[in-house]
Amino acid sequence: MAACNPSTLTVVASRDHPRRLHELDALRGLAALGVVLWHYGSHFQTHPFFWLGAPFYNAGFLLVDFFFVLSGFVLGAAYWRPGRQDTPRRNILLRIARLYPLHLVMLVITAALLYCLRDAAVPASFELGTNDAYHFVLNLLLLNQSGLQQDWSFNTPAWSISSEFIVNVAFLMFIAFRWPMRVGACVMGIAAVVLAWRWQGAPLVGPKLLMGSIDLNLARCVIGFCAGVMLHLALNRFGGRALLSRWRNTMAVAGPLSLAALVGFMLFSRRHPPNWHYLASVAIATACVALVPFSSPLNRWLSWRPLVILGEISYSVYLVHYPLQLILLLVIAHTAINPASHVTFLTYLTTTVALAWLTYTIVERPSLAFLQARVKRGQATT
Repeated sequence: MAACNPSTLTVVASRDHPRRLHELDALRGLAALGVVLWHYGSHFQTHPFFWLGAPFYNAGFLLVDFFFVLSGFVLGAAYWRPGRQDTPRRNILLRIARLYPLHLVMLVITAALLYCLRDAAVPASFELGTNDAYHFVLNLLLLNQSGLQQDWSFNTPAWSISSEFIVNVAFLMFIAFRWPMRVGACVMGIAAVVLAWRWQGAPLVGPKLLMGSIDLNLARCVIGFCAGVMLHLALNRFGGRALLSRWRNTMAVAGPLSLAALVGFMLFSRRHPPNWHYLASVAIATACVALVPFSSPLNRWLSWRPLVILGEISYSVYLVHYPLQLILLLVIAHTAINPASHVTFLTYLTTTVALAWLTYTIVERPSLAFLQARVKRGQATT
């Protein structure tokens, strides 16, 4: 269960010359594969190549925090700057153009596959009572993780796309305000939540809600996204980038150590961990996003073109892999194929990447280019 929010991976190396961070592209792609392993293990209850994928099979869902932090870091750099932050309507439309087309296509395909599987015997991990008309509408509106839902539904990994979209919209509105309005909006929002919490008498952290009114996973997205935005400000506006650049030898070690900490924490954690694990995961992910770009030896490896391409198609990898698992269920229902087989797993993994490249080529890029052109043309006529 993780998000893979696509954005142009740039930082403001100078105000006029952003640099694309290929190393973070590559990490995003590898993290997407980690999510694929997590869902394969949790849904099929089998773990091919466990010796290699153990961290991801054990707690690959924690990679969602890496994506949340990365999203805040990237969108902070892309949108929170003069000439860009003052056009919230345009910015929100551009986010819709980036996120929605592939989400819609995969939602429709997933609904069709679930219909085909309605009479098949499927594992309990695939049985969701929330695949109904109400939750289909929530998915259509990208509100499937807004707190209005009862549980995950349809293309279940898309819960994090919903969370990020909601947080993205709030962020783009926030940066369009002047500072007094930003402070006022924050104070009013916090006061409303606290008053509702005290009035309800709800626990601070419930099974699904924070303070009785905020979806826990949405709150998790807010925390990770804000950590990424704050990292952007620290590095690109308050001198952090120049400071870390001077510690080249230290960074050569710190970057790999941050990734090792991320992998180690996934081995240490477990399914349904205590809440502090998520906060620790955000902190480690923030360290990875901060330190990896300054680690020259690591960056040379992460700039390997196949890994960069994997990062470019990672949003497709993320949204395609669950529908492919449903297709695998259909195949298993009519054949003797065993999901525990290494051959089956490798075929599934290869097909996921290949189909992701195809959807990136025929859905993501063309729809984005078309919608971006419409948004810009509409902006020019107003």
